Amino acid sequence: MRKIMLLVLLLTLILVRETGTCLAQAADTCTGLPVQALGSGLAPRPTASNCNTLSCLASQTSKALCSLSQTAASAKTAVTCTLARTAALSRSGFPPQPQKAAAKEAAAAKGNIILTGEDGARKEIASKRPAEVHFVAAVNSTVNFYGRWEKGADKTILTDRGATYLRTGFTGTYLAVKMQPNSAWWRFSIDDGPFERFQARSAETMLAHKLAPGQHQLLLVRDTEGADGVSVLDGFVLEKGARLTRAPKPLKRRIEFVGDSVLAGAFAEGPGNYMEQENGYMSFGPQLARMLKADWSLIATSGEGVVRNMSEEAATDATHALTDYERPLYSLRQTEGKGQNAAFKPQLIVVNQGANDFEAKVPPTPAAFIQGYKKLVRSIRRQNPQAVIICLEPVPYDSGSMARPLIEKAVEELQQEGLKDLHFLSLNHEGPLLGENDLADGEHPLVSGHTKVALSLQDKVSKIMAWG
Repeated sequence: MRKIMLLVLLLTLILVRETGTCLAQAADTCTGLPVQALGSGLAPRPTASNCNTLSCLASQTSKALCSLSQTAASAKTAVTCTLARTAALSRSGFPPQPQKAAAKEAAAAKGNIILTGEDGARKEIASKRPAEVHFVAAVNSTVNFYGRWEKGADKTILTDRGATYLRTGFTGTYLAVKMQPNSAWWRFSIDDGPFERFQARSAETMLAHKLAPGQHQLLLVRDTEGADGVSVLDGFVLEKGARLTRAPKPLKRRIEFVGDSVLAGAFAEGPGNYMEQENGYMSFGPQLARMLKADWSLIATSGEGVVRNMSEEAATDATHALTDYERPLYSLRQTEGKGQNAAFKPQLIVVNQGANDFEAKVPPTPAAFIQGYKKLVRSIRRQNPQAVIICLEPVPYDSGSMARPLIEKAVEELQQEGLKDLHFLSLNHEGPLLGENDLADGEHPLVSGHTKVALSLQDKVSKIMAWG
């Protein structure tokens, strides 16, 4: 098979040299990215439909000039898609793309997508940028950061956690963000307006122009989790004479959520490209926090379990929930052990782990799971002596039903050992909380499903915390 793939790639390279125009047109259609983006150093993100058939590019380039280059382009893209999907699954333990169709949520929940290719972004910025602008570094007393961030060099700041966010005020009619290019998805809202989504495909992304003069507020949120890479925020670009102003004060209530792909918001926007459809901001954790008028932090990684990840067939030294929790950023393993952002001290920590352990090919024994879960909770308590801890039954009904009695037993044993302010809450004790129409693929909730989970927890959590 490897020899065949190599021969196909060799043939493709020869043909592409002769028919570059045709291949460029085909690549534009089948990757969903402008041709300019393919030369930016960022790998195209194949979609499920593009990866499922060898005829993808051939069908999409039917209007191109030569059928021979169509065939070569089809073979190249099919091989690329297969390798990309296999590598992604191997690295992350992500579940496969869902086959079940589901309606996408309203555009307001997902937000409009702006600015794709690097060249396109530069042209749009150049056409709308004021004649004179100036740069303000990200690490600034006027900017409030929430969730897990790490300070970098030259007043930059880094994150790779989903649903991390910042707030700041600014003056003037123009605003752009300088962020080192990568594939992570972000969303922003200005003055509590509708969200728009973007990827930092160039060093500078314009967020607004021709605003009304005066004071404005920015909310900037990373949608996607650690497997989508580290985002490095350099700062902001304002028109001459404009400045950053203080953001609203942080809320008095703070919640941290610990979980897997469900809390990460995987497929919250419906089936499709894994990261493009992920929306941490609209997962049930941040939704619950907003219902309770709290700021939040989210530590959620797809495929991750307490002692056994979904992709594991036996116990390994892979990253599990405990190790992930103890490092500020998922990707920066050299910072392991530094713990969470000291500036964010949650009063409440909600743990929603354990589903992937029982979706692994060889699940852990009950005793191993209970011991691993207790170790995770003890570590959370050690780092957060001030916080109430609520342990949830996992959201997926099937795996959650297997994990529920073990989590409940682990909580009971910890309470007997003297661990205080520790609670267990069940989600599916009266049957499945979520129905077929609430799920993208039978397991991962759509935005509407996440809302249902958050609403089911709102009164219970408020009562435990005495948040009237």
